Amino acid sequence: MSNPSIGTSSKAKVGSSQPSETSFKRKRGVFQKDLQHMMYGFGDDANPLPETVTLVEDIVVEYVTDLAHKAQDIGTKRGKLSVEDFLYLIRKDMPKLNRCTELLSMQEELKQARKAFEKQKVQEESGMNSELPVTQKKPILQFRQKKPVGVDSSQGKPRLSKAILAGIFASS
Repeated sequence: MSNPSIGTSSKAKVGSSQPSETSFKRKRGVFQKDLQHMMYGFGDDANPLPETVTLVEDIVVEYVTDLAHKAQDIGTKRGKLSVEDFLYLIRKDMPKLNRCTELLSMQEELKQARKAFEKQKVQEESGMNSELPVTQKKPILQFRQKKPVGVDSSQGKPRLSKAILAGIFASS
């Protein structure tokens, strides 16, 4: 006494949180091994519950999909999607932004190293065994300043001199 329409209606209810059932179907469990290792690295059990891993995977996929859609909306205003669109979206989350810029600078360094390696390989094959100067840019890292430069922590807060305060408040 099974009714096939009942199965499809429950499927539609489950899939209703998706934009549309035909627009995108993803394989579940693609990231489960990676997520298990990440969860273990962040303090979970070595073998977390499969339901937990599935839930985390759904949350991550939903977040990345939402971020990609927002970046696409921003990119269509300029005519194309770029990395800067994603950086713009995460600009207020400093740890994510710093990690992304670090990964992007490492990607650029790897690209330059591969290019230099290919040039060297081509020169060796052609018989020109000369050394290529490899110039690598060091990434510029910006760190927030915790205390004023040149102020010793034992001195406490820097104080304004009486002359500066007199100059500021003398005009009133």
